[in-house]
Amino acid sequence: MLPFLTHEAPWFAFIGHPRNRTDLDRLGGMTLLRRYSVDEADFLRKLTHIPPIVAGQVKFRGNAVIGEIIAAMCMPDHMILSSAREVVREAVRLASMRGARAIGLGALTSPATGAGLSVLKEIPHNVALTTGNAYTAAVAVRNVEEASTFVRKNDPHIAVLGCTGSVGFAVSHLLAQAGYRLTLIGRNAERARSLFGGLVSNVHFAGDLQVLSQVDVLVILTNDISAAVRPQLLPPGAVVIDIAQPPNIARDCYQNFQMRDIAVFEGGLVRIPGYICTYDFGLPEATTFAFLAETYIFAREGITEHSTGRALPEMARYLGQLAVKHHITPYPLASAPKEFCPKIAGRISPNSRFAGEMPF
Repeated sequence: MLPFLTHEAPWFAFIGHPRNRTDLDRLGGMTLLRRYSVDEADFLRKLTHIPPIVAGQVKFRGNAVIGEIIAAMCMPDHMILSSAREVVREAVRLASMRGARAIGLGALTSPATGAGLSVLKEIPHNVALTTGNAYTAAVAVRNVEEASTFVRKNDPHIAVLGCTGSVGFAVSHLLAQAGYRLTLIGRNAERARSLFGGLVSNVHFAGDLQVLSQVDVLVILTNDISAAVRPQLLPPGAVVIDIAQPPNIARDCYQNFQMRDIAVFEGGLVRIPGYICTYDFGLPEATTFAFLAETYIFAREGITEHSTGRALPEMARYLGQLAVKHHITPYPLASAPKEFCPKIAGRISPNSRFAGEMPF
């Protein structure tokens, strides 16, 4: 069922797409479409002809902010095609027509539009477009800080997979500036080295996944099939933070990692006071994505400047400060359902400052 659409304009709109069949089945009308489809291929073909829809509403107890979730009707394998750009443009037009003051891009809608750059002309005056990359980078750094306490090493080896991407650029800079022993992994090690050449000397570069055998904490910021992470690549005791959306590692594969004593967490999640969403993203209770939270921050603050392209570390820090102002907190990895990472529970101190809510 679609939510009741009020005449009141939303403060913000968050644009996403079905990440998997479960997401798709949560959208209203899909059962009817399947009924009138010859087979699965026919169903998916018809799906791409459905215009973007308002899939849910977001409210916050105690304040007047209202947001809407807009679904671009493309599955992940279609979002990498050039035709997906027009689908996202249609979703942006719908968000503008609904009156949103801030528009956020989620999952693959950002890379499909060149991190938002190719849809800027669709944005009305005094409306901000954001990819959510900057605040996601800030939350990713906090995730690493927490995960580093699980491996019980004074100088854990951190790796960033997808370092040259829109989120990875800021994450890599922030982690390097924090002094971590760091390996940055991209498709081309030389390109990564040229991009981050000014970083401190404890940063190394790699162009493949073989380096993962020496890693204590892995941050995943890409779901490219060529960068698919398998448990055999990592050493026992490693911690993986999967921030890619759709995820690089499917939840039903977590058990394969657990068998090698490797903990996998879904990172990049936050808690916003009073957050209520009528669309179920399949996240832990009362949590949402950092990139949705960034759109909320833009709406609350009345920011009208766009945040598109590659996220910069300065913007990540700034949005981290605004998140504190609005009492938005990163969701602690230690709070993840224990069935996802049962062996990690023994490494977490009950007195850890990461065991519950934490300031950024």
